[in-house]
Amino acid sequence: MRTPNKIVWIAAGNQENESLVSLFSNLVKQVPWNCTNLLITNAANWRTFTGETYKVTVDKEEDHSLVARYRQVVLAAYHENVLEDADIIVTGGMTAVMLAYMLTHENSGIKLRNKPIVYVSPKVPEKEVAEFIIEGYEESMFWWMVGNIPNVHAVVLDNDTEYELADKRLFRVCPNSKKKIRRLVLWKYKPLDGLPEKTDKVVWSGRLNSIKKPDIATRIMAVLSGRGIDVEFFIPTISGSKRKTLAHIKETFQSVYIGLDSQEYRKEAGNAKVVLITSEVEGQPLGYLELLELGVVPVIRKRPWMKTFMGEGWPLVYTNEGEAVELCIEAMRNYDKYLALMQDRLKVRYNKDPNFTNLIADIWDEYVAGDYKHDYSLDVKGRGVF
Repeated sequence: MRTPNKIVWIAAGNQENESLVSLFSNLVKQVPWNCTNLLITNAANWRTFTGETYKVTVDKEEDHSLVARYRQVVLAAYHENVLEDADIIVTGGMTAVMLAYMLTHENSGIKLRNKPIVYVSPKVPEKEVAEFIIEGYEESMFWWMVGNIPNVHAVVLDNDTEYELADKRLFRVCPNSKKKIRRLVLWKYKPLDGLPEKTDKVVWSGRLNSIKKPDIATRIMAVLSGRGIDVEFFIPTISGSKRKTLAHIKETFQSVYIGLDSQEYRKEAGNAKVVLITSEVEGQPLGYLELLELGVVPVIRKRPWMKTFMGEGWPLVYTNEGEAVELCIEAMRNYDKYLALMQDRLKVRYNKDPNFTNLIADIWDEYVAGDYKHDYSLDVKGRGVF
């Protein structure tokens, strides 16, 4: 059977370390074919990707939106002629999906792309984490493409909240579409032979942005520190606009780690007993799952996404900062109890093998089989002024 020769991966952001590049660096290892994998990105962590890479230097312009970043990265790829012979395009940008669909040309001129375009995002867009206005024209057009264009596919991380969000968006725009949102399993829990020796400390891990809610974390951690508990911050990357926030954290807390690689992160944060999670939204956060695997017990802010992160009824869930402080202390005092409970839940919740190999193979097989047939004709009942 025919197999793809080249897969192009497109990830854009604000020229920092991007979680999407980390995700793609994981997924590319699961590609089932011996083919060229090419990453197009403006992210600083492009070297983590196994394959060829085009590092795009983004022009300084007034528009710093994610739409503008994806537009620049995709257009750079187009002008370098790396999209034209791509058999599969994988991206986390709605803008990239739309542009890649149109920016495919032949000798006779421009034509619409008919090979697979796969949208994989660490997070289904919500307020504060969206390229476009939610339920606005551009976002609706994206979901229309997913519902009606056979070679455009949407993949969400294995979280019920994520799936429900995407399915609701697709149904709103295309209520009669037969296409299904695919679910991507990234991580399977495998109990370790032994855990790191634990210390009585609480760690917080995340970027300094509105999604991770570092302001909530600093207030909670300050109270914990004031009560004699060791606290540590792990920040993967810093943008120029967050220097003041970082300076405040460094002035307030003694242990602040910035830009650790995965091995260092596991070593320094993995000996904690508790991780404080303040995120507004998450998909399937591998950084937190790594710590849970190492026996770090999560104390989680009550948000919709966390219901399928640890399963319903996880006891260490807080609704206010005072409650978070007390739960962190409770988790440390009774660490063995919560460790056993957490490990039992992880065995049940994360018992599926990663499935990107089968997922991307199924998408390709559909294309090869010629299943991309669709009637785009409109059912027009009449003409005139409406």
